[in-house]
Amino acid sequence: MRPNLSADPTASVTASSSSNGFPWFKALAGCGCLLFIGAVGLGATGYFAYSSLSEGIENEAQADAPQGLFGGIMSAVEGLGAMQEGGGAAGSTAPSAAANSGEEGSQNAGASQNDRSIDELFEALDQPISTSEARDFKEAMEAWGNSREVREMSEQFETNKKLDENQDGTLAGLKKLRALKGTVDRTQALGHAFNAHVQEHGGRAFEERLLQFRLINRVTAAGNRNKEGNEPWSDAVAQALLDDHDAQRDEFLKVRQILVDANKDENFDPASLSEEERKTYADAMANQFLLITGAINRETLETWKALSTEERKAIQDQLNAPHMAVSSAMGAITGGNPDSMLFYGLFGL
Repeated sequence: MRPNLSADPTASVTASSSSNGFPWFKALAGCGCLLFIGAVGLGATGYFAYSSLSEGIENEAQADAPQGLFGGIMSAVEGLGAMQEGGGAAGSTAPSAAANSGEEGSQNAGASQNDRSIDELFEALDQPISTSEARDFKEAMEAWGNSREVREMSEQFETNKKLDENQDGTLAGLKKLRALKGTVDRTQALGHAFNAHVQEHGGRAFEERLLQFRLINRVTAAGNRNKEGNEPWSDAVAQALLDDHDAQRDEFLKVRQILVDANKDENFDPASLSEEERKTYADAMANQFLLITGAINRETLETWKALSTEERKAIQDQLNAPHMAVSSAMGAITGGNPDSMLFYGLFGL
């Protein structure tokens, strides 16, 4: 059974893309596992990660380009023309038929899980947030930023930084090993404490608000840095979010319906589609992210606009704080729940 792929409702969005139809469904199906595996190393290599983490945050604060999954999708779309029709990068070697046969079951299972996770992601983005809930979220984020666990983690990072600056100091190697052990202990404690904090402030509902506000933060930061009157927390940008949501909502729902219809069929096989249908399906996979403002609940965006500029900036400052990246990642890892919305913190959403 095939989804309704007879027309391409998103041609205007990807008119400049290659017509080869790079299979996004394959690329995205494995990204969650790779990101999760990469994040697991955060606790064990926390000592060595501090300098790169702080440098990345500083660079991101100055960058105009969007980051995280949103930015990754944007970058991938820009490089679409370099991909081969077979779905790999130029010059890549296709796996043998025997390898394909042996891996087909596990790949299909992984893709199915990824489809469910993406569905949950968009369902979470479409949950309304009231003004009072947004202000409660702000207070909860500020309380977390002032928590003992965050303070101890920050102190540990400062210790690590001083050791990095004193490479030739006495017993430097031994001190670094101790710092590594301290970093592992504190990042794990941070993850457990953050999960408890999330549960205390609403559990799943808090995770969904964190996801939505993190996405708003990412989208509004793109191209708006250091422009007076157009800062990410400004009234002008809050209104622009609403306007863009209204402009993209109908198109977003169309591309999402293509994917929902396909995912309902357990026997759906993208490989069986015609070239035109594959392109429509691949475009839908990409455009559900390119039209991401249409995914955010409109009431949430109205709430964001209703907040004062000071309140919006306070929320974004907490989301951009160095401890937040570690808190989200370690919360997802120590919680052991891949269905948690904290998992998408690993994408940078």
